[in-house]
Amino acid sequence: MGIPLKWSVFLFSGFLFANLAPAAHLHAQNTAGYSIRGRVFDAQTGQPVPHANAFLAHSMLGDAGDEQGIFQINNIPAGQHELIVSVLGYELYKKTLRLPAATPVILTVALTPRIIPFPEIEISADTREWRKNLRRFSEQLIGTSRNARMTEIENAYCLDFRVNDDTLIATASEPLRIINRGLGYKIYYVLESFRASRTTARFSGLPRFDTLAANSSQQLRTWKERRKQAYQGSLRHFLTVLCANFDSVTTVLKRDPTLAARLQRGEASSINLLSREGFVVYRLERPVGSPQTIRRQIDPYSLIRAGTHPEDRVLTFRGSLQVVYNRGAEQPEYLAYLRLGRWTRPYQTSLIEALQDSVTIDVRGRYFDTFALHTKGYWGWQRLAEMLPFEYSPAGPAN
Repeated sequence: MGIPLKWSVFLFSGFLFANLAPAAHLHAQNTAGYSIRGRVFDAQTGQPVPHANAFLAHSMLGDAGDEQGIFQINNIPAGQHELIVSVLGYELYKKTLRLPAATPVILTVALTPRIIPFPEIEISADTREWRKNLRRFSEQLIGTSRNARMTEIENAYCLDFRVNDDTLIATASEPLRIINRGLGYKIYYVLESFRASRTTARFSGLPRFDTLAANSSQQLRTWKERRKQAYQGSLRHFLTVLCANFDSVTTVLKRDPTLAARLQRGEASSINLLSREGFVVYRLERPVGSPQTIRRQIDPYSLIRAGTHPEDRVLTFRGSLQVVYNRGAEQPEYLAYLRLGRWTRPYQTSLIEALQDSVTIDVRGRYFDTFALHTKGYWGWQRLAEMLPFEYSPAGPAN
């Protein structure tokens, strides 16, 4: 008997990008990456806006503008990124960038002022209801895992809630400051949208990560191990290895043109880096007129193809995939959520569905449409408390 895949979530770890306008000063910095330089000013007065928070979403890359509104972000890897500029009292600024850029020009960021109401808070029945909604919001955004228990929102006062037919809708008057003491990060989180019913959560946001200061070398080692655990078996880990597997098989096919035909006839098996990393992928199918779902293991190479840009790949599949990660057990907190008591199993099981014909991802395991993928099971249960910056690699400097 399988574990019920009770919780589903529209993933928030992807990126939602707008179209690129030709207004960025981009140039090759060195072999470490590229740079973005810009100036921030008030759209109404034309005066510089000092100390703007400029950053690349889902990363640790950012800069605080100076008194003249000038900022510069360095060491940016090639690929697609979303630049965010945020200042309290102004509308959020977003721009999609792809590096390297063909023509370097100067980025001028015009911010539109906005009025932020600060109502007085009184201890009342409404306040108690707000606190109840805050708990529900935190469980959906941050999660209920071990790391979630060590994570808190510092400025929860900026949140406003309303409930519509048992669906919780949340907005924030300023970016959330989230402290994750489980993984050792402070997250500056721009909440774009949030809706959660009792069975489905749909939300998106733009996080920037900073590392917390460790109290000891032991704490650093603990954070390193927990970050590794958060990465291993995650959706990002899966997508990263899926891309690497595609590249490896493509290289072999170029060397041996007859391999493709032999693969189709079942006379050879392709490279499968996913199995080496602990992943097994199944396609779930239900024949017409049958109440039974058939699970069939598939070759992961068939799920992906080359994209338009060197860093991009395109994920293409229909229906549902079941992904089993057999090198990590499901957390007791997840099993408790499913009300399975002491029942355990030493592997993680997730479902993933593509909500469009093709989904663009990149070689670092990122994808660019927030609601392009729908997950259930273990991935559907995971939340912001398990999120890592895109620079993270188990063997890299940001581990």
